[in-house]
Amino acid sequence: MPKHTVQRQKGLSLHKFLESFGTEENCRAKLFRIRWPNGFTCPKCNGFHFYTVTTRNLYQCTNCKQQTSLISGTIFESSKLPLTTWFLAIYFITQSKDGLSGLHLRRLLGISVNAAFRMKQKIQHVMKSADDRLLLENLVELDDVYWGGKKKRKAWSRSSRKNPFSCCSLP
Repeated sequence: MPKHTVQRQKGLSLHKFLESFGTEENCRAKLFRIRWPNGFTCPKCNGFHFYTVTTRNLYQCTNCKQQTSLISGTIFESSKLPLTTWFLAIYFITQSKDGLSGLHLRRLLGISVNAAFRMKQKIQHVMKSADDRLLLENLVELDDVYWGGKKKRKAWSRSSRKNPFSCCSLP
């Protein structure tokens, strides 16, 4: 039986991940390239020239003196955890086939339970938001789908009030 293309995707080993994102500087550089792919742009005046305020990890526009944080407006904002911990959490959550519990994430990262749960929830929210922007195209296959019925408090069962979902050709 031929393998599906998803099964043949190359993964990223933990060793390679740590080579690329094992330091705070590497994580900051990657985040900078993602946030400003064409170079720094001031959010206030759209200026391109800046200097770094190293004591506070801020970028200051040379034109209007507006200070901007690399993590402002991202899921990393208002977090005291280093970017290396965040990137590692993203790696573990995205590489896990069966999902990853908050408790297991806590053990892997060595952080508190509350921090692990908050981190996991933020990462999953961003992943869902990105996924919701994608539209399904071409042939979409569904396996054993039921539509309708009311939710019961009992264990899940195929209710007689639910109808099998059959698909017709889309316009």
